[in-house]
Amino acid sequence: MRRIGIDLHGVIDHFFAWWTAWIAAMVSNGDEVYVISGPPKEEIIAELTGYGLEKGKHYTEVISVVDYLKEKKVHMWLDHKNTWWADDKDWWTAKGDICAKLEVDEMWDDQARYRAGFPDGHRTKLLVYTKGYVTEGENIDLLKAEHIAKFLKLFNDQESKCVKDV
Repeated sequence: MRRIGIDLHGVIDHFFAWWTAWIAAMVSNGDEVYVISGPPKEEIIAELTGYGLEKGKHYTEVISVVDYLKEKKVHMWLDHKNTWWADDKDWWTAKGDICAKLEVDEMWDDQARYRAGFPDGHRTKLLVYTKGYVTEGENIDLLKAEHIAKFLKLFNDQESKCVKDV
């Protein structure tokens, strides 16, 4: 069994049909899929539900960075758009902390800035997805069938701890 973390904004919602099929296959295979994203948990669940994604079929659990930081009593504030903020150090290391706590094997995100929370030796492999590409030395275009094998090899390669931003 694997534990996979995946971001909603910039990953699942960017290439929706592909990621939805992939996470559903992971869950049906007995793997745990955690949607780990920024907003409060109830907002993430509402958005996932709006997309037709179901707990137990498409994901195992939803984890909110905002809720995690509030639980840790980190100083946070709301802006004029009702968006939560925290100091950069707290925000950009939070997903690494969450992944370590949950023993996540791979975390898929579109923000390379989260690397601050995944230093060398971290148990979780951070994979950065940007504009249809996962990058590790070369671009792997998820829109091209011949690149799917490269993607699957990257996903299964436990030697690699992180990927480079595009």
